[in-house]
Amino acid sequence: MKKYFILIMLWFYLPAFSQVISGTVQDSSGVIPMAPVMLKARNNVVLQFTRTDDNGYYRIELKQPKDSLFLEVSTLSHHPQAFALKDYTFSNNSLKINVTLREKPIMLQEVVIDNAPIVRKKDTLEFNPEKFKDGSEKVIEDVLKKLPGVVVEDTGEIKYKGKPIKKMLLDGDDLFDANYVTGSRNISADMIDKVQGIENYDDNSLLKGLRDSDDTALNIVLKKGKTDFSGTATLGHGAESRYDGAVTAMMINKKIKGFGLASYNNTGQNNTPYDFMNATPSVADRRNELFKAPAVLEEGNFTSVIGDRYTRRNNNFFTSINTLHKLGSQSVFKADLSVYNDKFTRMAQDVSVITAAGETFTTRNTNDLVKRPQLLVADVSYANKEKEKFHWEYVGQLNYNRREFDENSNNNGLLQQSRVRSEHYLTINELKATYKINDRHALTGSLLYSNSHSPQRLNINPPTVINVSEGTSSDSQQSTFSKEAIVAGISYFTQFGNVLVAMFADYSRGIKELRSDLSSVLQDNQQTLYSNAMRNTTENAGFENVFSYKNERYSLVFRCGLNYTRASLKNLSDEQNLEQLFLTPKVKANYFFNKNSKATFTYALQQETPDENNLFSNIIQTNYRSFISNSPQLDLIKKHAFNLDYSYSNSFDMNQYGAGIYYTYRPANYFFETQVNRDIVVANTFYAPIGSTNFGTTLRVEEYFHPIRTTVGLTSQLNFSLYSNIVNNSELRDVRSTNFVTSLLLRKRIIKPISAEQNVSYLRNGFRSEYDSTETKNTFESFTAQTKMIIKPIKNLQAIVTGNFYAPDLSVNANYFFMDAEATYTSSNKKFTYALVGRNLTGYKTFSTVAVSDYSTTSGSHNLLERFLLVKITFGF
Repeated sequence: MKKYFILIMLWFYLPAFSQVISGTVQDSSGVIPMAPVMLKARNNVVLQFTRTDDNGYYRIELKQPKDSLFLEVSTLSHHPQAFALKDYTFSNNSLKINVTLREKPIMLQEVVIDNAPIVRKKDTLEFNPEKFKDGSEKVIEDVLKKLPGVVVEDTGEIKYKGKPIKKMLLDGDDLFDANYVTGSRNISADMIDKVQGIENYDDNSLLKGLRDSDDTALNIVLKKGKTDFSGTATLGHGAESRYDGAVTAMMINKKIKGFGLASYNNTGQNNTPYDFMNATPSVADRRNELFKAPAVLEEGNFTSVIGDRYTRRNNNFFTSINTLHKLGSQSVFKADLSVYNDKFTRMAQDVSVITAAGETFTTRNTNDLVKRPQLLVADVSYANKEKEKFHWEYVGQLNYNRREFDENSNNNGLLQQSRVRSEHYLTINELKATYKINDRHALTGSLLYSNSHSPQRLNINPPTVINVSEGTSSDSQQSTFSKEAIVAGISYFTQFGNVLVAMFADYSRGIKELRSDLSSVLQDNQQTLYSNAMRNTTENAGFENVFSYKNERYSLVFRCGLNYTRASLKNLSDEQNLEQLFLTPKVKANYFFNKNSKATFTYALQQETPDENNLFSNIIQTNYRSFISNSPQLDLIKKHAFNLDYSYSNSFDMNQYGAGIYYTYRPANYFFETQVNRDIVVANTFYAPIGSTNFGTTLRVEEYFHPIRTTVGLTSQLNFSLYSNIVNNSELRDVRSTNFVTSLLLRKRIIKPISAEQNVSYLRNGFRSEYDSTETKNTFESFTAQTKMIIKPIKNLQAIVTGNFYAPDLSVNANYFFMDAEATYTSSNKKFTYALVGRNLTGYKTFSTVAVSDYSTTSGSHNLLERFLLVKITFGF
């Protein structure tokens, strides 16, 4: 720890002395953004140069004595002004000179500023990527991570100014739709000319000005002349039979955009939109979550607190073809096809100390895991925009995946083999239309049908003992979840001055079914122990009014929905019905302090029927030692959600700040009743009119400090949750959980050929529970630090060295330091790139960590991706 503290302190060591000139530039109409400000010598030679930001503010750090210099401000539409610095006196090494310019009586054409890092165009910020690169960027995703206001999550999801983007466009066209990660992780960074961040984005051109859109998007502007037809081919081979190969091809002209990819690797990389190792839904899956039938049976735990870089033992093949054809003058046809195949392996063990209902005991498990996911995704869409006032669009999706999961386990001395076979089918067909009556009125309509089902089967040998006294055991579990939905809606949009009004009417009908059988073989006879035959039908008719108003100082959006829901729930021995009329109000208010900062307050009351996972009643076995069930109640689940947020964004100074407070309250909810012993865990959810709350704060800081040439990023989140549960026949227990995570990023150009990045993070989880006047506490703390050095001694040669320090449990002295290295040489004609890659050079084979809950502490370990060296050759064409 001490050496990392010293490294961080050395990062900021710089000479303390500097003189700064700052001020504002304005005219009779107000401040002047992008005004040129120059420091000149007596011979009129420009020595230093900057421009004012959106607020007319400038700042220059003096690099030589002031007596020989003068400050000049000049624009094409104003008379220039000059100030001799020898006439001014610095106070505390700073000097403030405010400038008021006189307008020239001439008319000017549009002024285009070339080579600026950031240019504002209404709701769009245009970034020049070359101003932010450090040389380590290989694909679009690497470039986006360096841009102010852009965040790329580990899943590949991209956020711009704190909001998940709706689209990632290529030259204004939506080639990838929700699967944009295919492009962001595989299109070469060298193809990017500009990146445009778009606020208030609306993909329906007929509704611009009539709908208050809060969406964001990114448009990747490609370099001209390099993308008519181009691509790359990569081949890598290394020690321990490691392979990394990929071929990409892109074709772009006035009528067609196309991107194709075929890749294979067993080096732990994930260049796809999908993550079956961690069961993390892709961006597209999250958008289709309402229509997708869930998988009930577990398919292995491959997650790790150190992420996937050293733990993804894979064997991945992925191919994807994305095409866009412009038909007619305004119509577009798109087709996408993706095929995914992988194999994950892991060996893991854990020891859990469980304290429940006054009893403490220990469980020990060892697992050998193998998972083989396969996926086929096909999307097709056609948007007809030939008519000026009427547009329509069809979207069709087909998603099929198959997973095979095998596990050899040692459950407290009992050796078992378990096998899960799963499939998933999802089809969605949607038709949308928009009719613009005139400039102030428009109508939209949509019709959607979806069908999904997920059959699964679990086999266990030898069987799992459920009840020792009765001699009951289980060896086979079958489960099939199905969902079918039809949704129809019509909307009307109108404008009255600064007021936008929207009215929505919709009808939906959904059917959710679960069929399951938990069986045991007794004397060669198959006996069913527990069965489910659940059918949930829900019909909802809703009407919602939306009023929005916006001026220079504030905006207000008020939504109020009136909903009528009729639902029925049938289980084998129970039938429930629900019929209710209810409101769903939502308020969002923004106050704009200036162009760069605002405060936002939101409140929403949500009322929804229970999740399908809480509606079946009888026991389902999910793995060799875990069982789940429910005590279903067909009532609406209410949630009150409050949020207060402040944000400041000045991309020209590369500064971003934000702070927020959020609070949610549920007057009733589903809670867990858990029975746990050394061999099995049975978790039953039950509905109770008991309140549960969640409270938290967030902090976001990103700032570029020009005097020390360093970008600093800080993110922190503190979360408190209050809820209840029952463990091992206890009374209702009150549980308080606390989660705090903070990370600090430092990015600095040290000297011209060397730049560095430091990222440190700290995590603390804590649980407090009360039972029978006794309080139990479980806490866990960890610390990580990553240092990356990028060295470019000559133009065509680059080296990247990365060190990752992990302290997975600060209560013990068991730390890890991983080291990676990569050297890259590019030929003078830029056609060939040669690379030597080393991963896990320090040679760790296993990793240990700790996890806590409100009644257990688990010490676990798992194997890692072994150390390897890889030689790669990339050819660009």
